[in-house]
Amino acid sequence: AKVEVVPTASISNPKHYVNMARRYAKRERDGGKFAFFTDQFENEANMLAHYTTTGPEIWEQTRHEVDCFVMSSGTGGTISGVGMYLKEQKRSVKVVLVDPPGSCLYNKVKHGVAYTSEQRERSLRRHRYDTIAEGIGLDRVTHNFSIGLNCDTIDDAIFVEDQEAVDMAHWLLKEEGFFV
Repeated sequence: AKVEVVPTASISNPKHYVNMARRYAKRERDGGKFAFFTDQFENEANMLAHYTTTGPEIWEQTRHEVDCFVMSSGTGGTISGVGMYLKEQKRSVKVVLVDPPGSCLYNKVKHGVAYTSEQRERSLRRHRYDTIAEGIGLDRVTHNFSIGLNCDTIDDAIFVEDQEAVDMAHWLLKEEGFFV
């Protein structure tokens, strides 16, 4: 495989990794080579991978003592897949979304409406908010996230500022050895 390192960029930037991957796959296919764009946000295989691997791993490594699974969402595959698996093992497990500014997912979980104040009509711009926590904070509902919503997997949502999410990621690495 060829690995191409790309700069950190917002999704509206042509150099964002998703946009680069989509273009790369098209260019290779157009040149007669095999290339596949996984489309991790919409491809259900993402959620199924976490349902069949990550969920069981968490369940086993915690010795079946999971009460709550808390995480943010990028593609929605992890929170939906792991949440589904854990709830099948123990229905009382709570699955909670942690959502940063600029993301509509908090309101989608809490109120059933995919909306964030950055989407107000008078202030609407092509790119509404640029979170510093890369990979989370979407202003759209992905197919993988909608699976978790439609199956009543995600129970609640908590709003956090960007810096809180970054600080917690650093704390988890330092104190628990979790690289998130």
